[in-house]
Amino acid sequence: MIVFAASAAIVLIIYLIREWYRRYIPVRNIPCLSVKRMDGFPIVDVRDFNNRHAITLDQSMNIPYSYLQKTFNDINAQEIYLIAATKLERNMSIRFLKRKGILVKGYALSDEKECNGKSRLDTMHM
Repeated sequence: MIVFAASAAIVLIIYLIREWYRRYIPVRNIPCLSVKRMDGFPIVDVRDFNNRHAITLDQSMNIPYSYLQKTFNDINAQEIYLIAATKLERNMSIRFLKRKGILVKGYALSDEKECNGKSRLDTMHM
């Protein structure tokens, strides 16, 4: 019985560490870019539909993260740029797309500060 409890505890700890890593540790070598630098390239917007009303991009494809598993086949490009609302959305979306063979060249966050410190909201109106 003690062996079973110890095994279950180890499995639970491994699962929790894996989930923590998947959600909160950023994917390496994916640069944060301004939306102006993404112009002309395929852009996938993984923000929820209700968060999108303040900032809209005409050339982006809106697929919220919750629908990404069902509709990632709609992405016709091998290399994309990503727009997310939070770092959590960014991390999980990049990891999912990477597993499916889609390379994320860069990202932008709408609710966070820009890479160099100023607000991203100013740079996203296009």
